[in-house]
Amino acid sequence: QQLNDLKKWGIDPSKIENCSIFIPQGTESITGTETTFSLQANQITHEEWCGLLGQEVYSPQGHILGRTLEHFHDREFSIEQMVSYIEDEENWENVADQSRNALLYKLDDYRRSNLFSNNGLNIKDILVEGTCNVFMLRDLKNEDKSLITSIISRQLFNIMGEYHRKKKVNKFFERDEDLGNLPSKVWLVIDEAHVVAPKDSYSPARSALVEYVKRGRDAGLSLVLATQQPSAVDDKILSQVDFTINHRLTFQSDVEAAMNRTPTKIIQNLKLGGTEINDFRDMIRLLDSGECFIGDHNTSRVILSK
Repeated sequence: QQLNDLKKWGIDPSKIENCSIFIPQGTESITGTETTFSLQANQITHEEWCGLLGQEVYSPQGHILGRTLEHFHDREFSIEQMVSYIEDEENWENVADQSRNALLYKLDDYRRSNLFSNNGLNIKDILVEGTCNVFMLRDLKNEDKSLITSIISRQLFNIMGEYHRKKKVNKFFERDEDLGNLPSKVWLVIDEAHVVAPKDSYSPARSALVEYVKRGRDAGLSLVLATQQPSAVDDKILSQVDFTINHRLTFQSDVEAAMNRTPTKIIQNLKLGGTEINDFRDMIRLLDSGECFIGDHNTSRVILSK
């Protein structure tokens, strides 16, 4: 059907060159050519661990997690090492066994999963000019999808931020230093954005993505969010949007969210099939397949595109 639509619109189909697909360990292969990946425990921040295990940062269990991560500061460690440290009573004078045990049960669930290993994902290894890396996370829990998104966005921000900082310093001092083969620009594209960055519930990816969109431009970073529920995506992230493509929406909350985040003046009236429509909400609801409204903060108005 999609190929027929392209033919009808006069568009030739194309493919993505140099594309690699990554799937979490334990996920069923689709093409047989995917690369499996896992996470390292030391890649996760205190706040992310707390959110992942359903604990407040300043709760007793949050305190135990914080002290555990502090113990392993500046060195690699595994979930097994975290569990061993928390199990050792000598490390926890005046800390209730009940708090430690409840935390151990949850950590042990992740220890037995395929999500973590000692050879975790390193984004720098796949940052190659002209390549596309796709992470298929559909079999994971939403909080695990969000966690992986957080780690990827933080690594991109740190790696590319340091790369561009060194480039600027070298240019200023007219130094010729080999900084490797990193690309100058990187796009992070997130499908089902309301899953990894929800508006009304905790997400490990929220703070990482907010920093990414607010400060990532200087590091050559861009972000694309795709969602069928714009009303469910975190407002702090959407506040940085400067270009929108709105296809047909039905629910009032999503229509309102799309209108509120369109970064330019919306259309006041539109003639469609001999009928004049004066409400932009109705215009969005009446869009056909392949039609959209494009809003760009550099343009004076929204544009209808097919």
